[in-house]
Amino acid sequence: MPKAHKSPMVLHPVVSCIKSISSVFSTWLDFRMKQLLQFVPSYLKDSASLLTELKTLNIPPNAKLFTADATGMYTNIDTVVRVSAIRD
Repeated sequence: MPKAHKSPMVLHPVVSCIKSISSVFSTWLDFRMKQLLQFVPSYLKDSASLLTELKTLNIPPNAKLFTADATGMYTNIDTVVRVSAIRD
């Protein structure tokens, strides 16, 4: 996959590991790492946990809270450049 946002543009290898030896290890590691999440201070289990945390904060009346979603990543890359890089 080309990294069109880098200058000069570089290639990033994408390797599928489904049903391979490394897939087994990856699944095991994911399971073990999820057990450690509860010990990360910034970890939130779900939306209800977030609401509980927000209620305990001392937020000034003029403060504003914002959220973001990762679905629109790399929107700063021009669409024409993206399509061209993928074609190449």
